Amino acid sequence: MKKEEISRIVSNFKFTMQNIKNNIFRLRKRQDGQIIYLLNEGEIPRKFNATTDRIYGKTVSEIFGEQQANMINNYYERAFSGEIVQYRVQFEDVWFETILSPIEENGVIIEVAGSSYDVTDKVKYQEEIERLNEELRDLLLTDKLTSLSNRRKLDAVLEYEILQSARYSRNLSIIFFDIDDFKGINDSYGHIIGDEVLEKISEITKSNVRDTDTPGRWGGEEFLIICPETCVEKAKVIAERIRQRIESSTYKPGFKVTASFGVSQFKTGMKKTAFVVQADQLMYKAKQNGKNRVEI
Repeated sequence: MKKEEISRIVSNFKFTMQNIKNNIFRLRKRQDGQIIYLLNEGEIPRKFNATTDRIYGKTVSEIFGEQQANMINNYYERAFSGEIVQYRVQFEDVWFETILSPIEENGVIIEVAGSSYDVTDKVKYQEEIERLNEELRDLLLTDKLTSLSNRRKLDAVLEYEILQSARYSRNLSIIFFDIDDFKGINDSYGHIIGDEVLEKISEITKSNVRDTDTPGRWGGEEFLIICPETCVEKAKVIAERIRQRIESSTYKPGFKVTASFGVSQFKTGMKKTAFVVQADQLMYKAKQNGKNRVEI
């Protein structure tokens, strides 16, 4: 090969190394088993000041530090054992997608070639999609006005808890309550004030149930609280506490609000609908007995 041809090949190679967008690198094992870099070129090494002239012959831990080296070396060792490896890793504020390929000579793996791509934007996009999907899931299962569980979520939780109660003979109670004379509040003060009442009662409810309970808006001014592993007497205590907090609170523009409660305990063989209807009927009994009370 002529000198000019060699010079042209070297020039082309240098141009490629200086302008390549992704990262290409080569690895070899020393006699002591340590993996070292023979080549590291591209936009990514230039960004981190880790091109071949700076890291040639250095080990992974010398470049990345011990903590990150342990993970990276695991991928490299897999490649040196003959596996084509693909992985994603973060270094500082950048995410890389990397592919490793073993290089054989006479049936023996002598080196590993790697190529990395900056996938930071892709990762951020995926994280944003996941965040939006989570928000969407929340919207599908959360009442928009009160931020409590909605009817769909309550139905699902109640079905699950009924199965658990039937299977393991665990207590299960529900609290069904309705704001007294809510139509009168809307008629007298308007729906905006009515919504504020719903929001405040939701806050009272959330702050007076246990972590294991599931409070939700059943519909309109009706609320349901699912109380796993709870007998009717203990559920009544929760209902009475919420009733008192609702009654003792003041609502803009300075009126009082009360609510009527029905508390029911699950019995083996009872269907979900019958369970809820029983609590609903007890709530109406509370209304008939003067409102602002708890019936079990």
